[in-house]
Amino acid sequence: MPEKNQMDKKTLQDEITSLTNKMESFSSILEKFGLDLITKIGQQNSKLHMLTDKIDELNKATIQIKGLAPQLNNIIENQKYIESELDLMKTLIQKSTFSPTMQKNRNEQLDQKVSEIGAKGPILNQFHEIRLELNNLSAEELKSRLENLKEKIFEYTGGHKMLYEINKVIQELKSEEKLSEEFIKNLQEKIDAWRSKLL
Repeated sequence: MPEKNQMDKKTLQDEITSLTNKMESFSSILEKFGLDLITKIGQQNSKLHMLTDKIDELNKATIQIKGLAPQLNNIIENQKYIESELDLMKTLIQKSTFSPTMQKNRNEQLDQKVSEIGAKGPILNQFHEIRLELNNLSAEELKSRLENLKEKIFEYTGGHKMLYEINKVIQELKSEEKLSEEFIKNLQEKIDAWRSKLL
């Protein structure tokens, strides 16, 4: 009887040990499964964040593209307008080449422009030279050159408002010994204005 009790105890201990070992194995399996599950959930979250960011970027790009649509429409409309204007110009050029009267008028206009440029060319050149040499000219030299220029402008125009303005500068030069920077700067601006009146 005692032997039977001892066997039962031993069997019970063996079963308990076996059950404990199985529980530990099961526990380690569960732990490993849990860790793998947490890792995979973390990876999925990371991928989900990346996808969300990409979707946001696509939304922004879509909005920008939609914003460009009116500008593209404007460009297309302008291109059509330019093309129609070019077609009109081509038509006019073709008509003008076939019309002897228009060709004659155009030639006369060109001849007139050439003669005008020929007459005022030396005056424009003198303005340009004076403007370039202002820093190196004395008050007396400048006065003399402006007098000469005034005569040529009178011959070309027969009378012009700029002659009065040039005369005012000549009067100022009588009291100037040396040309100040401010005087030179003002005169350069005046020369530019005078030249543009002749162009």
